[in-house]
Amino acid sequence: MTLAAGEALRAVEVLAATGMLITSAEFLGRPALLGRTSLASWDILRLRHRRGPRRDRLLAHPGILAVLAGRAAASAALIPWPLPAPAHALALGTVVLTSITLQSRGPYGGEGSDQVLLLVFTALALAALHPHATTMRLTLYFLALQSALAYFTSGIYKVASPPWRSGSALSGVLGTRCFGNRRLAALATAHTAATAWTSRGVGVFEAAFPLVLLTPPAALPFFLACGVLFHLTCAVAMGLNVFLWAFTASYPALAFMVLSR
Repeated sequence: MTLAAGEALRAVEVLAATGMLITSAEFLGRPALLGRTSLASWDILRLRHRRGPRRDRLLAHPGILAVLAGRAAASAALIPWPLPAPAHALALGTVVLTSITLQSRGPYGGEGSDQVLLLVFTALALAALHPHATTMRLTLYFLALQSALAYFTSGIYKVASPPWRSGSALSGVLGTRCFGNRRLAALATAHTAATAWTSRGVGVFEAAFPLVLLTPPAALPFFLACGVLFHLTCAVAMGLNVFLWAFTASYPALAFMVLSR
């Protein structure tokens, strides 16, 4: 079985664009979260930045909604079918620039998916500037290796961390208001041994995930299926609507690297 570089890169793009469209729609669907009466208002966040009238117009409400709408439109345009080269580069560049603008507004209210999507889209945008076969392969290798490194570092941290090995960190996360789940938090607290082993299992899985790049291609579906199940479980349990799309966006790159050995 083989996977062409263009097909793999297109799959990465569709997954990432879907995630970016969802996260943009979440904010556009609740514009009051960025309004002047919100804790995430620019009136508050601007205290961390140098002031300027142009910056204020862009990052304050309702200007920030225009930025989000632009990102949503560019993301949506990338999903149905491949765009002509100039429009393709423009759409990818728009997603990158609007995402940087949104992240520069303030560090609050985001999560790891936002960082992953920005990294993926930056790589895609750079590849679109010079759509050569070598560029596409290098972009896919970069995304695959970055994904493997992200899993490995996250897993090693959990394996080496006493709170994660004991399960107390997992219980703590499940007990938070932003990313928690009351039912699961209660179960985790009531069954500490099972929670500890679950936490250890997650750490070992993440640390071992880069082995997908070394094992035979026949093992690829197993690794990717486990990854999808892991991210889907986290997304449902923690209410993270973009989590699955963001982290599995690199899976076509992993598949390309494994199948092209």
